[in-house]
Amino acid sequence: MREQYEPTMLEQNLMFGSPETVIDKIKIYEQLGVDEFIYYASMGLSHAGQKRSLKLFCDEVIPEFQQGGL
Repeated sequence: MREQYEPTMLEQNLMFGSPETVIDKIKIYEQLGVDEFIYYASMGLSHAGQKRSLKLFCDEVIPEFQQGGL
């Protein structure tokens, strides 16, 4: 019953969703001066799901930040 675990709070603050959603979320942190991101995708995903997630992150998210240094 803690506010931190409400579905809307988790969706807003955790880094999951489409590549576009993740890019938008990371850009918020980038604007705050954060210049590093730790990728961790084994939270309940199958091995195939983890591979798909990492591939999407590498192919679609990382290129958005290569010039910015993240």
